[in-house]
Amino acid sequence: MLHLTQSSTELGSLSRFHKVCAMEISVPWPVANREAVVDCFGVDLLEQHKFVVFMKSVDQHPKIAIPAVKDGAWFLAAVAGARSLA
Repeated sequence: MLHLTQSSTELGSLSRFHKVCAMEISVPWPVANREAVVDCFGVDLLEQHKFVVFMKSVDQHPKIAIPAVKDGAWFLAAVAGARSLA
């Protein structure tokens, strides 16, 4: 999903590796671009020169204000799989 990101804005940071972000995601025609708010958490594996990022879409968060869904839009929950980058 990261390679499809058109833009992103950090809404809040819980730690250096734990952030909540709003993202605009590019998708091919005939579908319009999508927006998502995701809770992201990263883990580094420095000795292996890798890292893993976990992402989950959220519509609310106990510590960070999430923007309201725009008129005519709706919330779709999605979970992105973890991926180890070499």
